[in-house]
Order: sequence, then C-alpha cells, then structure tokens
Amino acid sequence: MLSKKSLNFAPYILKSKIMQEYQLDFVTYCVGNLADRLNMSASKVYKMLRSTDILNGYMIPCYDVLHTFGKEYIMDDLINLLKKRGALK
Repeated sequence: MLSKKSLNFAPYILKSKIMQEYQLDFVTYCVGNLADRLNMSASKVYKMLRSTDILNGYMIPCYDVLHTFGKEYIMDDLINLLKKRGALK
C-alpha cells in the first residue's frame, strides 16, 4: 500500500514506462531516509536525485541489487554519489 508521502511521486514516468509500485516504494524509502540523514526536506533530496541522474540512471535500473543492501549502505552510497556529482559538499 502506498503512503500519502509516496503519492507525491505517483505521476512520475520513467523512460515512457510507469514506475513499478515496488520501485516507487524503494524510491520513497530512500528519499525519506536520506532526507532524515542529511537534515533536508524530502522534496529537496528528490530534486537532487533527479537532477544528478541518480534516480533514473542508478536507483531504478539497479533496484534489483540495491534493495538487497541495508539502509546504512544505501544511504552512504547515495551520499557518495551526490558528492561525486557535485550536489553535496
């Protein structure tokens, strides 16, 4: 079941395909946890992930592997990518 928070991402289209619900849940999970970790709004984190192509180019295509890792590993990985792509210092 989708939470109210995930409905913000519901209209999101990925390369002419509608994002699968489990992928949407994963993105929502990552955005929420990353926002908490970085002390930022979920909206700002989501925009950073989209603008740096981490969302389309990494999180969704690599979902099958990424979702098997623990929260700390995923958050560290995303933070490192955001730093590499210049979105974080």
